[in-house]
Amino acid sequence: MYQSKAAQLNTSLKGGFCRRPYTLFKKTIDGKNLTRVENIIFSAISSFSGEDARCKLSYSGFSERYNVSRASVARTIRKGKAAGLIEQDKSNRACASYRMAENDMTGGYIITEDYLYHVLFSVCGQARKLTRATVDVLSLIKTHCDNKNGDGCFTGSVRSIMTILHLSKRTVQQALKLLLNADLIFRPHKGINNRSKSEFHINKTFFRKFENAMRKKPAANGKPASEVRTPRFVAEADARADRERFYAQRRSQAEAKVKPFRIALDTDPIYHNLEAQRRPLSFLIAKADVAGDAAQSKELTAKEQDLTKRMLQRMKELGISPEDLQPPYRCKLCNDTGTRPDGFRCTCYPLR
Repeated sequence: MYQSKAAQLNTSLKGGFCRRPYTLFKKTIDGKNLTRVENIIFSAISSFSGEDARCKLSYSGFSERYNVSRASVARTIRKGKAAGLIEQDKSNRACASYRMAENDMTGGYIITEDYLYHVLFSVCGQARKLTRATVDVLSLIKTHCDNKNGDGCFTGSVRSIMTILHLSKRTVQQALKLLLNADLIFRPHKGINNRSKSEFHINKTFFRKFENAMRKKPAANGKPASEVRTPRFVAEADARADRERFYAQRRSQAEAKVKPFRIALDTDPIYHNLEAQRRPLSFLIAKADVAGDAAQSKELTAKEQDLTKRMLQRMKELGISPEDLQPPYRCKLCNDTGTRPDGFRCTCYPLR
């Protein structure tokens, strides 16, 4: 599930986390939303801010903890100071310190563990780092699931995640797909559309084992404990890799069959124009719903439905049906992912 380099991480990253206020996800500077890098840097400063507390991380410290370049850190700090969002104290010559001009945690926050920006996870047989947007989606779900006062799960729709994290519909859908394929989260109940709520759970067994591995001391042979490979470990890793390759090949074969239809639509100027008009509407409808503007939501929904109708009509003119865009997955239960909607492994995998 992951290529563990946990024991090799800097000591400051082990157990390190950042409290990220919901208000920062909606913050704008000069009319523009904060980038993902700006959000995590300002959130880190917010985590340390208090009456007498200040963030004393250097540019290198920010860069190492959150896997960003020093240049990006410098630009973010300059931008935050110019906008009056953060204050800098240079009284200590050894290292400048920062604090938020206004630190609002009253609206709640999500918790992001530092290691999520560094670890390589196994997704469909490939080792990949999570994108910053994917880390945000995982952090939102994990924060709710880890809340001792909650019910151990996160219940929400694609649209509600879009609104909370200020992400596009496509980005949220891609993040959820990756997290599900990596077995980092499970979805026992799936909503019927982007507005209806789904139920998400984190893979507690994985995160418990992984976080325990980070705390282990090096083994007697000098290798980090999480890097030691036993015959059983190797066998399990090989079996997991075989399973992931099996399903990755199946999905690739199914998705290749719809690719020509997708290309035909993407290269058609009429359809492309209609799709471009409809794309931002989901986010605008979500904003209207949160603001309680029923009239605006109704107007935008009607516009979205009209554009959808016109897109379907154009598809008919091109000789393409909605079914042509649905990959013909062999297993209708797991859609060739290997994981059923209830989070358990699918029985369609052939026993070897």
